[in-house]
Amino acid sequence: TISHIDKSFQALKLFVSMNAGSYSSNLNKVIREEHSFAYSIYAGLISKGKIIYVNAGLDANNCDETIKLIEDELNKFKNGEIDINLLNLSKNEMISVLDAFNDNPGAILNLLIDVNLVYKGIKEFNSTEEYCEMIREYIKNATIEDVKEAANTITLDTIYRLQRDNI
Repeated sequence: TISHIDKSFQALKLFVSMNAGSYSSNLNKVIREEHSFAYSIYAGLISKGKIIYVNAGLDANNCDETIKLIEDELNKFKNGEIDINLLNLSKNEMISVLDAFNDNPGAILNLLIDVNLVYKGIKEFNSTEEYCEMIREYIKNATIEDVKEAANTITLDTIYRLQRDNI
């Protein structure tokens, strides 16, 4: 388990956003726009298990090539080949989500559960605003090196292919 208030967790979230978390992401550009292998491709992060997943709807004939492209993009991040403009765009997107945080009761409840049940012994927050401000500062101050370090903690482990025959 990785804590939401860990600076490295925020760098990992930036990596996910930059890699496949938005229409401006690397995988969207490479898989969707350059190769036309998928209509959409996105990534997510399951923080409690420190699991990153990539989901793409694509033709089974393009699956092996898509996996290779995903690995290539991960390696670019690991080598520090990171677009500063994409980093800044991802930072702005994450900060916008934080700005709306206090208007989302589900997000507030998840935070309270995580802080009180999962991450015992961490700093107590006086308010969700205090939490958001701390995370906002982590995001604002994140560097290419932080994202590179986060990428270097990732190992491609399991690939699931869901396909139907005769469609």
